[in-house]
Amino acid sequence: MKKVLGLAVLVAIAYACAPNSEKGAETKDTTTVSKEDSVVDARRSRSELAIMMRNIYIDMHDNKELLASGTMPDIEWEKYLNVKEAEPTDEEDSGPAFEAFANAYIYQLKKFNNADDSSRIGHYNNLVTSCLNCHQQYCIGPMDIIRTLKIDQ
Repeated sequence: MKKVLGLAVLVAIAYACAPNSEKGAETKDTTTVSKEDSVVDARRSRSELAIMMRNIYIDMHDNKELLASGTMPDIEWEKYLNVKEAEPTDEEDSGPAFEAFANAYIYQLKKFNNADDSSRIGHYNNLVTSCLNCHQQYCIGPMDIIRTLKIDQ
């Protein structure tokens, strides 16, 4: 059941932020995907930023329970610090506003990475909030799914 729900979530995120065919911005998807997800990948190209955001979601989703139990997952979270440099699906989704949201995300990611065990969940939830803040401005489609990443305290 969790795998079906996870696949549905990924499809919803991919659909909500997929590029329009008129935009024509295509990049290669170089990430490894599951067999189920390969059907979705074959139907649409993804920008570097969309791929990164999907991977952020997967890492956060897959490790939410571990974090809730007080354990820091063994993930190289630093790989997401270059979110500002990732190529967006649409060039209109860049600029000063996006850069401000990206800076807020990077700030929260660093706070999360450096948090002690007693404050890690709060910093994790702040990281989720930074994602939601940006998605209110750009690509509102996955907001409901992103909200599910929050950990109740």
